[in-house]
Amino acid sequence: MRPFLFGDYYTQIVRNPYDAKASSRVRNMTATERIFARAGANAEDISVAVSRTTGLQYDGEKEVEAYEYGLEQRKKGNGQDLDLLIEASDYLDSIGESGIMNTEYGVGELANPYSSDLIPTEINGYIAKLTDYGSCIKVDKVLDFSDISLMSRQTGTEFASVTIGDKHYLIKGDDKGTPISAEMLE
Repeated sequence: MRPFLFGDYYTQIVRNPYDAKASSRVRNMTATERIFARAGANAEDISVAVSRTTGLQYDGEKEVEAYEYGLEQRKKGNGQDLDLLIEASDYLDSIGESGIMNTEYGVGELANPYSSDLIPTEINGYIAKLTDYGSCIKVDKVLDFSDISLMSRQTGTEFASVTIGDKHYLIKGDDKGTPISAEMLE
């Protein structure tokens, strides 16, 4: 099974008009409020959320509001979208939005790569072919956000997917960016 990535959320939800307002609200929730909102979105009893927050501090009022928000979104048909949005937000909080974990000192260590057996064979093949900074390969299709972020997580380097006409290329960078050669620009 492939691990959850923010790109999975992105490809499923971002174009939904529901997203922008909900995304802002979820990003402003505490981790505890998200647990309650998710329970509501999944029509779980509030006691389920309470059991998941064992050891966490909360005041009760905001969490109940979050639970009711989740229930409300479920009634509107947005329960699954809210659940995915919360999962993506929790994921981003756990690794930092750039795939780099935040620490009290600023930029922290890279997110840990997944076991290679969890990575699709195609992605492992691309990584194996792109060994040096600036190396480029032609690929059969446009790679989506989740594939690019997965390769970056596995290697600790940036990648770029470039389409020129009907040809698609994948370029490897370093930890700061990806170069586009003069040859590619021409």
